[in-house]
Amino acid sequence: MATNEQFLQRVKEGYTFKGETLKIGRALLNGQVVEGADVLLPLRTMNRHGLIA
Repeated sequence: MATNEQFLQRVKEGYTFKGETLKIGRALLNGQVVEGADVLLPLRTMNRHGLIA
């Protein structure tokens, strides 16, 4: 299983985008919230109704 540091690095790599983003939560590892593992959604992928295009 991944260590917290490895997991945090992978989450940051996978959820870092250019432009504006919306924070939708934090990632879990073994049922625990990992501080700093923010899950971001790029605003450019959403339409005016908030649906993912």
